[in-house]
Amino acid sequence: MSFSSEVKEEILKQRVWNIKSNLPEEEQLKRVYVREAFLKTGSVTDPNKDYHLEISCDRRKKGAQGQLRPCRGQEGTQPA
Repeated sequence: MSFSSEVKEEILKQRVWNIKSNLPEEEQLKRVYVREAFLKTGSVTDPNKDYHLEISCDRRKKGAQGQLRPCRGQEGTQPA
């Protein structure tokens, strides 16, 4: 299993939206957006070897318009 796959598995285990958080809703939404972008198209190298994080979009227009959608089947990706 690749390092990116291991990281993605760990991210999927974590709770995404925390109603009791002190973070403003806007900050939580930013984190959800980055999380979902990484889960869909991202990769990361093992920091013990070299560090590189990459998130790519197949269309610039899609990424610029913020049209990345939460992964299906992920509970807690939208505010309740």
